[in-house]
Amino acid sequence: MIKRPGNDGLTADFYKGFLILQGHQLTGALNYSYEHGELSNSPKTSITKLIDKKDRGQEVHYKNWRSISLSNVDVKIASKALVMLLANVSPEIIQVDQYAYVKGRTIFDAVHTIDDIMEYTKIKQIPGLMVVFDF
Repeated sequence: MIKRPGNDGLTADFYKGFLILQGHQLTGALNYSYEHGELSNSPKTSITKLIDKKDRGQEVHYKNWRSISLSNVDVKIASKALVMLLANVSPEIIQVDQYAYVKGRTIFDAVHTIDDIMEYTKIKQIPGLMVVFDF
């Protein structure tokens, strides 16, 4: 997969190569944004490109294209750091019956919960109607 930079032109390889020299500046900029509650303009913007779908032929038709959004790598680094921090606390702050997006929980847990509810109502002879929403 080709990795393209966002509008600032800096690639992931740039950050990897210059992390020792520039890492403290990136950390300082991200901390400043956090303290002031807003990113500067550059990280808030992205470039949207259309990429042709290889298996759709050469016909010029909207179904033959997909869009991708090229964000700056510094935003991706900040997002990843937040995800890693939240992963440590998410099982404690997200309800036990929420199965998606929590490490160690799967959609199959929801299926088991539904099965358990149905079995319980059958044993206790509780009439009812079940409505399940999947967002």
